[in-house]
Amino acid sequence: MGGMIAQELAIGHRGRVRSLALIYTAPGDAAFFKGTDLVHARMELPLARTRAEAVELYLRNEAPCSSPGYPTDLDWLRELGGLMYDRDYDPSGTARQLDALLAFPDRTEQLARLDVPTTILHGESDRLIDPAAAHALHRAIPGSTLTLFAGMGHELPRALWRDIVALINENACGA
Repeated sequence: MGGMIAQELAIGHRGRVRSLALIYTAPGDAAFFKGTDLVHARMELPLARTRAEAVELYLRNEAPCSSPGYPTDLDWLRELGGLMYDRDYDPSGTARQLDALLAFPDRTEQLARLDVPTTILHGESDRLIDPAAAHALHRAIPGSTLTLFAGMGHELPRALWRDIVALINENACGA
């Protein structure tokens, strides 16, 4: 959902956004969200009562996001799940996020007026947001660059961190 928020900021506050990095997101067309069944399945799981349960639930919830071309970094996911629990465990957030995603209007027309350096990154194996969404964004945003990572799902595999950071840095330096 961060990519949609970034689009909204870039469209609505042009003078404040100098570059844009959009990672596994869509221009807003709900047809690109192919993983709503996976999210609904998450919401039917029992709620965690402890930090340990929350971490294990996070691992289970993130499994559909995994990247088939890269090893799953369970230690990192456990750490991240614990940090998220410590920050603010709110089980109802998933439903609110899904509602917000599905309510986000198609921004294709407005995206065509953006004039900031934009890089679009997406995994070819994303089970939540169809990679076609990245192509739609690329067609909509003039001068944007598109990088599709083979074997990447709806996550940022550690093996790609250096490449992803380099692409975002290169794009930001173009501002």
